Amino acid sequence: MNVYGLWTDLLLGFVIAGRARCLGTRFGCGPQSSSPARRRHRGVGALIGPLIAVISFVCSVGNIPLAAVLWRGGISFGGVIAFIFADLVILPILNIYRKYYGARVSVYLFVVSYAAMVSAGW
Repeated sequence: MNVYGLWTDLLLGFVIAGRARCLGTRFGCGPQSSSPARRRHRGVGALIGPLIAVISFVCSVGNIPLAAVLWRGGISFGGVIAFIFADLVILPILNIYRKYYGARVSVYLFVVSYAAMVSAGW
């Protein structure tokens, strides 16, 4: 039964990644950019990677295709790593944290997790 749920998440990840690729947006700081631009945007990628994951809220298996699209779109490697780690702070999981532990602990878990993801991706 779990295999069927996995296929749904994978399909959702590929569909979102395909739609994001069709947008044609570039972050302007990929592997093809110059060295000063990479250094300048390295931290930006680590900051926005988890935020993109919160918005897309695809499971940890389905976010790999989207991470590949982000990498190809120019986000830094640290941003991709932070994006992959960010499956712990997607909106449905934050809602579960809120239900079980309360809003204050949920916000605390989000802030601590986000800080850990950004520092790991920096």
